[in-house]
Amino acid sequence: MAVKSGVISLLKQLVRNRFALSLLFILPIFLFFFTGLLMSKDVVTVPIEVKKATKYIHASQTSLTYITMSFLSTAFAVGIMAYTAIRKTIETDLRLLLCGFSRISLMLSKLIGLMLMAIIVALWLTGLLNFFMHIDQPIAVLIGLLTIAINYSALGILLGVTVKQDLEGLFLIIMVGIIDTAIPDPRNLPVIGKKWMLSYFPSHNPMSAVINGAYGAHLNLTSLISSASTSVLLFLMAIGFLYWRSRKLAKLV
Repeated sequence: MAVKSGVISLLKQLVRNRFALSLLFILPIFLFFFTGLLMSKDVVTVPIEVKKATKYIHASQTSLTYITMSFLSTAFAVGIMAYTAIRKTIETDLRLLLCGFSRISLMLSKLIGLMLMAIIVALWLTGLLNFFMHIDQPIAVLIGLLTIAINYSALGILLGVTVKQDLEGLFLIIMVGIIDTAIPDPRNLPVIGKKWMLSYFPSHNPMSAVINGAYGAHLNLTSLISSASTSVLLFLMAIGFLYWRSRKLAKLV
């Protein structure tokens, strides 16, 4: 019952966050609209890794930019919503601990609430992406965007616990989101010297899975499994930091 109340309270707080909601609903539509207006319709060939082999996909510049913009929108919206949710609930958590709520209940309510938020964001951007371009495998695209949402939810938790100033955390989320979604773009592969470094970017495998799902006839299970494993690792780190913060708050009670 305590976990359910905490989840509902967190979701209500997220809905009241107008800045994050504008990033979620207005930013992707704005980016998609100007992408369709300004980007070239020329078809390019991009390399995608499938089972340690290279597969070449022919796609227009516009549709590839749609995919990149969907990743960027997911990173910004989820990262900032998770970050602000953690930052703004410190006083509330203290009051709940004083009222007898357990630390585990507070942790579970945040993790479940942020996971629900990540699922909603992934569903919304998958539907929006499918509206602007044709997708062959919506499930692969949904899973790819969901892993990015989970990654940046975990990043928001980590920064919310460790960073002291709000502006610093927002700046880090924005910069990490830009770098992480721009560099692993397959169109950059021919000009990147150290290609092995791309595998260390959290969005590399999800982007390969989404592009392959959008244009391929089958699911890229290797990229999806790698994406999921990265998300699980980051989320476990987020759980550890949340537990550490709950212990600090418990000492203040």
